[in-house]
Amino acid sequence: RDYYASRGLGDVYKRQHYIQRYFDYYSSQITGGFYMSQYHIYQLPVEAGYAFRGWNETKDRFSINDYNKVYSCELWDQVIIGGKAERCNTNDLEVLEDLFAFFNWIPPSDYTGRSISVSDVIEIVREEGSKYYYCDSLGWKEIEPGF
Repeated sequence: RDYYASRGLGDVYKRQHYIQRYFDYYSSQITGGFYMSQYHIYQLPVEAGYAFRGWNETKDRFSINDYNKVYSCELWDQVIIGGKAERCNTNDLEVLEDLFAFFNWIPPSDYTGRSISVSDVIEIVREEGSKYYYCDSLGWKEIEPGF
């Protein structure tokens, strides 16, 4: 019997159980514990009056309270390759560029926001704290959210 082929809810449970056992085993092999970062995407409603504008035009009236959180997800910090934990996604700017491409080309089916564009904010939450990045006309600008 093909262990990975779905034949109903019982088989789905078996696959989930197998994946969980695999994850539990390999995450227990990582010395120093296991932490998974997160990211959150915030978008400004058009009615706010300063959507789709570069940071220089926006910085005087920017407020994270004007934004809606449209998506949240985990961000893997480590992967297991050949039984060994390897760090990944450590460079925030590379992560931001990857998220920009991913959400503009092949967004996940549960994503309800528009394509990522100028004035959107992505928060990257790591073990040491959160950083906020504004999608500017050319690249990303690290900002203080100013709650």
